[in-house]
Amino acid sequence: MTSFDDWGFSEFWDVMPVADTALAAITEDAALPDNPLLVQSDDGSPEVWVIDGEVRRHVPDPAAFDTWGFDSAAIVKWAAKDLEALPVGPKLRSRPVLVRGSGSEIYLMDDALPKPAPAGSGGSGGTGGSGAIDPSGGSGSKTAAGPGQKTKVLSEDAEGGCACRTTGSAPSSGFGALALLGLGLVAARRRRVRA
Repeated sequence: MTSFDDWGFSEFWDVMPVADTALAAITEDAALPDNPLLVQSDDGSPEVWVIDGEVRRHVPDPAAFDTWGFDSAAIVKWAAKDLEALPVGPKLRSRPVLVRGSGSEIYLMDDALPKPAPAGSGGSGGTGGSGAIDPSGGSGSKTAAGPGQKTKVLSEDAEGGCACRTTGSAPSSGFGALALLGLGLVAARRRRVRA
């Protein structure tokens, strides 16, 4: 699978089945890179970053690093000025959560990334990157007023990788149903094991 194997995702551990109706409530967004690019500054800073499109995302702790299946041998050193030139995106979630409906497509639940600002609205990619990003995470999606979840498919046929992005707003009822479904599946599995 494109990206799926390269990111070290596990069909067994990471993918939850969801109802197609819950999945239909989620719109597509930018894909993850085909491979994780783990970067550390050459200035001695201990932080590890994942380069996700035009932003850098902090891997919050060693537990998250391990849960995502990252390999410390894959960390590359970047010049501090080059790393700092990338805007900071949301920190990486503590674990990957992937979902699949009745089809073969798999989606990664993730946070919305800030979008590049339209041309002429400030900044041209300077070293701080602060002027080149729309902090609202504007998506250009077809949804009306409120921001919602964003997704990108990851499947054997997909060439662009995967991502599901969510904005900082309260989860929709579709996402709540997804969370309840996941909890129900975990509880059902535990009951079967104990019986």
